[in-house]
Amino acid sequence: MKIRVWWNYPEVYVQLEDRYEDIELPDDYTEEEIKREVEEVAFERFNYGYEILTKEKK
Repeated sequence: MKIRVWWNYPEVYVQLEDRYEDIELPDDYTEEEIKREVEEVAFERFNYGYEILTKEKK
């Protein structure tokens, strides 16, 4: 099956063709498997980080 994964950058203008990717998945994938694949594709587009605020900085 063909799936279109799309994402938004609400604070930054990005051209429409840069906001989605079409992927091919097996036809027998469950909703859970589809969601896992879609999240993987979408999350590749974002950088993130974290800092634990309750620990002393070294």
